[in-house]
Amino acid sequence: MGFRGSAHGKTYWVVAKNPYNNPPGHTLQRSVWSSTFRNRAALIAVVLLTGWVGAGCSLSLDFDECVAQSDCADGLLCSDEGYCVSPGSGGGQAALTGGPCEAVYGPAAAPNVLLIGTMLPLDDSQKELGIAMERGAMLAVDEINITLAQAEGSPQIALVLCNSSGNTSQAEQAATHLASIGVRAAVGPALDVPLAELGTSFSPPGSPNNEQGMILVSPGATAPAITALDDSQTVYRTILSATGEAEGVRLMLQNPSGFGLPEPLRVVVLYKQQQDSVSIQQSIAGRLAGQIDATYVAYPDPADTSVENKDFGPAFSEIYQANPNVIVLVGGNEGLQIIGWVEWKWREAVSKNPSVYQDLNWVLTSGGKRTTLFTEIEKYDELDLADVTSRVQGVEVTSAKGPGFAGFSSRLANAFEFSEPPSLAAHAYDAVYVLAYAWALHHQSSADKPTVQNLIGSIAKLTSGVDVVVGDAASLAGVWEGTLSTTTVNLRGASGELNFDGAGDVTDGALARFTPNPVSRTFDSAPLIQLSPQDDPRTTR
Repeated sequence: MGFRGSAHGKTYWVVAKNPYNNPPGHTLQRSVWSSTFRNRAALIAVVLLTGWVGAGCSLSLDFDECVAQSDCADGLLCSDEGYCVSPGSGGGQAALTGGPCEAVYGPAAAPNVLLIGTMLPLDDSQKELGIAMERGAMLAVDEINITLAQAEGSPQIALVLCNSSGNTSQAEQAATHLASIGVRAAVGPALDVPLAELGTSFSPPGSPNNEQGMILVSPGATAPAITALDDSQTVYRTILSATGEAEGVRLMLQNPSGFGLPEPLRVVVLYKQQQDSVSIQQSIAGRLAGQIDATYVAYPDPADTSVENKDFGPAFSEIYQANPNVIVLVGGNEGLQIIGWVEWKWREAVSKNPSVYQDLNWVLTSGGKRTTLFTEIEKYDELDLADVTSRVQGVEVTSAKGPGFAGFSSRLANAFEFSEPPSLAAHAYDAVYVLAYAWALHHQSSADKPTVQNLIGSIAKLTSGVDVVVGDAASLAGVWEGTLSTTTVNLRGASGELNFDGAGDVTDGALARFTPNPVSRTFDSAPLIQLSPQDDPRTTR
């Protein structure tokens, strides 16, 4: 049983244990409801009070008790009270929630419904982006369900909404719950580390933690290491890998005057001795080879417990000897600490020999787009924040903003009152459509619910064929019913072309250039380039 409500003309069921804050103007709440029925006596009371038992009629309640989902027959769910209940009952809505999975969105009680989980960070520092991605997924469900309501079999999609909180432990709890209720596909996790962990320990069929496996489509994880996961083709990303940033670095360095860099260039690429940073460094080296000379300097990873000496001194000595005027920094918070420290040390070199040493210019990868940049620079009284930040810029992976982006953005803003929807919301929206089209392609050959292997095979068909823009109602219904004569689809998303390679990565994306604003202590961003399969940065791996 759950509470039925509406928001902006939509109907939803919400059954949950913990409330959370929603964006202004949207009334979907995770209402407090911890059980299907408190006990058999409560149900009997409901039956008696509503007059369901008349004179001469006997009351017979036949509940199958359960401890785990495996105790229930196919199509039934194990409720919090230990009874097998139907998803079509109010109680089934409650049985779909548990742990960090706090709500259900969409017609989960429909007879032909595909349940999709979401594992997104809905609190802490990533809360704003997590909620935006969740809303993007919800908009896709609304559109898809309207489109398919009149199609053969009336297929519908419902979301089981989980808060992964941006950490691996909670993401694992969410994934475990989703698997226990039969979910075979999820949007998320959105962050690198949880996705990498679940992609090897949970999503492949036959995993010790999840025998059936689960398709994971991440709208936000960009770590290069995810490409090489041993995930049995169960992990996909609707956002470009961070190795694409190497192309942005090359473009900046090849056109120094256009980006305010000094000439002639003397470049140092400073990177952390950690897998993802090394992957990006190698991509940069491949892009610059034969075009731009650079010195590559590694610094120790503070999180690596196997390394005793984590002194930045040796790295600075190499920088000093190379005498750069541009440093490309590949790293996160610890890299931003280096900026302040190197700038402070470099002042001495410039003051002693200004004819040899020049002020440094910095080109950051996306790991450096953090507000700690400002505080790290301000730790040194000798440094002027405005001066240093005027010599800092960076490149990051962003949404390619495909042909459906304008319409998506407008619809999302109207539905959930976003003034400017974040681009990651488009990646989550597209992730749901990827799964919907995979289900539709599977339906062409089987009316059965798709297994993980079925979905893998169908997603592989989303690379060529009839051009389809997400949000196009006629196309999705046509694929489902077979009236659109195609067994493959060239799916064009709101975030860009949704062409996946053999590793589950999209081959299209976009890059943006960001610059720090010392007054607002934020970052300004502008488009840099849109990448295509012909310019795939991953060919340098």
